[in-house]
Amino acid sequence: MNNKNAVIATPKQLEAIKKIELEILSDFHKICEENNLKYSLIGGTLLGSVRHNGFIPWDDDIDICMPRNDYDKFIEIHDKVLNKDKYYFQTLELSNEFGWPFGKIRRKNSVYKEWNQDLKDEQAGIWIDIFPYDKVPKNKFLTAIQFIKVFNKKVMLFKKLGNTTYGNTPIKNVILKFLFFMSKFHSVDSLRKKLFKHMTKYNNLDKDYNYISYGGSYQLREVCEPDCLDEVMLHKFEDKEFYIPKEYDKYLTGVYGNYMELPPEEKRISHHEVEKIVIPSEFVE
Repeated sequence: MNNKNAVIATPKQLEAIKKIELEILSDFHKICEENNLKYSLIGGTLLGSVRHNGFIPWDDDIDICMPRNDYDKFIEIHDKVLNKDKYYFQTLELSNEFGWPFGKIRRKNSVYKEWNQDLKDEQAGIWIDIFPYDKVPKNKFLTAIQFIKVFNKKVMLFKKLGNTTYGNTPIKNVILKFLFFMSKFHSVDSLRKKLFKHMTKYNNLDKDYNYISYGGSYQLREVCEPDCLDEVMLHKFEDKEFYIPKEYDKYLTGVYGNYMELPPEEKRISHHEVEKIVIPSEFVE
């Protein structure tokens, strides 16, 4: 852990967090069905669906991906279709205090605040992540250059908004410190605009492209061919069904390798380090 004071959810809290996230996902699924929006489980949530028919037992979040056009449409209609009594939506395009290149639907009257993020309690509810995926050229060099541009602006914006992060190697820490310094010479608005411009640069390609989710944890390993995500199907997740890629094996192998093999016990932990947890009263037994 980067923060020795990080709070670890109790088993009851983790169970409640998963129930809340599943409720958010169920409501989001209904919105997508009613508005002809395409989405898919992705990352660890997809892995959990395939390997465990639900959450990875030690996981504490839900990840979804959407084509950029569908993601933009959800942003456009979210104010009309999202239950305002229960949820609020954060994304780069909507909030001056939100700097991540993806969206979060959060549960009101809850807190799951990560220690490195400068958010008030009312901005840090329990969430599900929604990642837009964009196009990149099949040329690996051009893709790597574009990824670096996005990464630089993403880190600078993250720091500019009062957040912090650390690398897992000395070299990464040097790079981050340099980007933190460079962020002083840019405004939040200019960084936000440049980040969006870099992420969507290649979205007009109609051939010879791959997909990438710039907000994902696995970076260039998340680059995949279009057939990995273009077709979806319903699949069991806990006691419900949600959409996953038909070519899930191809996607999961590219990201995780032998994804059906469980990691060592010491790595079966959440990757979120939080400083405060508040569960809504209706989920407290």
